[in-house]
Amino acid sequence: MSQEQQQQVAPDSPAKTEHQPRKFYEIPRQDSQQPAENEEPAGHALLDYINRSVIGSYMPFNGPFGQRHLVYCDYTASGRALSFIEDYIRDEVLTHYGNTHTTTGVTSLQTTMFRDEARDIVRNCCRASDLDAVIFTGSGCTGAVHKLIHNLQLKVPPLVFVGPYEHHSNLLPWQEVAAEVIRIEPTPEGAVNLDQLERLLKEAAAEPGANPDRRVIGCFAAASNITGVLSDTVRLACLLHRHGALAFFDYAAAAPYVPIDMNPVEDAGLSYKDAVYFSCHKFVGGVQTPGVLIVKRALLSSPVPDGVGGGTVFFVRRERRIFLDEAEHREEGGTPAIVESIRAGLVLQLKRTVGQDLLAKRERHLCDLTWRELHGAEGISVLGGRELQRLPLFSFVVRHPASGLLLHHMFVATLLNDLFGIQARSGCACAGPYAMDLLGISEPVAARLEAALVGRSGMGQFVRSKYFDYPHRELLRPGFVRINLPFFMPDQEAVFVLRCLR
Repeated sequence: MSQEQQQQVAPDSPAKTEHQPRKFYEIPRQDSQQPAENEEPAGHALLDYINRSVIGSYMPFNGPFGQRHLVYCDYTASGRALSFIEDYIRDEVLTHYGNTHTTTGVTSLQTTMFRDEARDIVRNCCRASDLDAVIFTGSGCTGAVHKLIHNLQLKVPPLVFVGPYEHHSNLLPWQEVAAEVIRIEPTPEGAVNLDQLERLLKEAAAEPGANPDRRVIGCFAAASNITGVLSDTVRLACLLHRHGALAFFDYAAAAPYVPIDMNPVEDAGLSYKDAVYFSCHKFVGGVQTPGVLIVKRALLSSPVPDGVGGGTVFFVRRERRIFLDEAEHREEGGTPAIVESIRAGLVLQLKRTVGQDLLAKRERHLCDLTWRELHGAEGISVLGGRELQRLPLFSFVVRHPASGLLLHHMFVATLLNDLFGIQARSGCACAGPYAMDLLGISEPVAARLEAALVGRSGMGQFVRSKYFDYPHRELLRPGFVRINLPFFMPDQEAVFVLRCLR
């Protein structure tokens, strides 16, 4: 496709606005985006403002077929920066920046207050109580899960139930502590099979000679990062608590779009969550933000922090040290990710400003728009069903019409980039077991693929680098292409993306 042809179907690039000094919450009146049905004008203006403020939006680049403009559809992997958040950080935060852990100087005091306020914003947005600790973790959900496991002080390897569509970060850490991990099967529609979970919970409770120190834990994704299918976290938490199990939830894919409620009141108060974790970098505006762990303080049983060092102690003498009692500080050793955690508070504040009603309307609208545009599209198979409530993120494979074989996912993603500027993601989305379910890859076939990828016996679990050791074998790695349509994407741009897929 020539540059002229692309320009005929590409969305109009909004004019860059010059951002004047302003408060974080001020919303300019702009009206370049058509509101969906029943969408409030104020909310429509905010969505338009967010879309226009994405740094690098519609940025031109030179590809093999000429110049194209970026159309970013990879927010499920990472959000992009917002100019008004970066303006606020530059003008308000960095001008008063100083290290935390002291309050005697104005810079350290102001920075500490900014960071404390960011923590409170996260707490309030997630309806966490004083019984819940809000801890910033350095490496997204992976860091949060490891910190959680450390604090559980597991004397006996636990029994852990996981959902059918868990990300590796919610699966592998439990395997590494020798837990017995049982994967709950999906229902025919693709939801977590609650009947199977209840049966297994009852069997675990009735097991003769069960070790009383063995914890039973349920770890479930609030949404699949492959299909966007949403879990019923309230029903899951109630079921787990009725059978004496802990309820942990991975909100990595869901957090930017759905409400996070640590303490719902349904079912006689059994619906509370023992821990949730998510990655703020997946929010729009969340570039370079830490992960977040929100956990019941009663579960933080380790008196020694996960990372011992500066900022974790109350007093140190030559032969003894006393750690802080406050877990939120004890578990954030060393100089924390100061600006990053402040930015995390800002993106949570932005989500709250948009409002859950508007978010839900846009999510439903974009899902409906996708199904309409892709209806009857030849050769495209969207993974997962349409029956369940889901986020507008879609994974698909493309079948070659002449041979009936699937086009390689990396080839399809490269074509989307080179022809249309669409930034998609190919692979297994770090959710290998669920990806194999969706692609119909049995365990024997998966074992053969693994052997072919590793290539020589005796290597075991350790490969130095998949790219440097065996670059030619990457073609054997199964996968799909994933896009997502963020809530602030104008309909015109979403239609452009979907018609490019056709």
